Amino acid sequence: MKHFPTFLAFDLETANARTGSICSIAFAVIEKGKVKHFHSDLIKPETPICAPFTKIHGITNAMVYHAIDFDSYWKQARTYFNQVDFICAHNVSFDKRHLSFYEELNIPFLCTMKLANELWLVPDKKLTTVAQFLGIDHGTHHNASDDAYTCAQIMIEILKDETFDLSTVLNR
Repeated sequence: MKHFPTFLAFDLETANARTGSICSIAFAVIEKGKVKHFHSDLIKPETPICAPFTKIHGITNAMVYHAIDFDSYWKQARTYFNQVDFICAHNVSFDKRHLSFYEELNIPFLCTMKLANELWLVPDKKLTTVAQFLGIDHGTHHNASDDAYTCAQIMIEILKDETFDLSTVLNR
């Protein structure tokens, strides 16, 4: 079996088109190919959740009314993000942009969408399609908990692939 690095897979949902408008975030820390820690929270965004975004992820302003704000959340969660070999997300540019609004992390970020597309002949790049292609139960799409867990499982499959070389990807 290949060496498995420690990594963090995460997903977030946003309240609107404003960068940093996080209303839900989830992450899984993976160690030796297994989930070591999993955390999911609703976040009270600084700006209201717009109706078109509620249609995507199902989160309403009422649901986040008493939720923790991101700065308070980040004080608790940042340790997990800083103690891994790399961080991954599906379509990482979206998630990283919103996370970087609060803090720039000096850790490599990998995109499971791009890596899966490079490794396998997947019909399209969607998280649900890649998960289905790999036989992974993807739960509810646009639910940060389900999407973070699915992303973690996809990254585990990528790391298992004999043609995948993590050191090459990290040194791009």
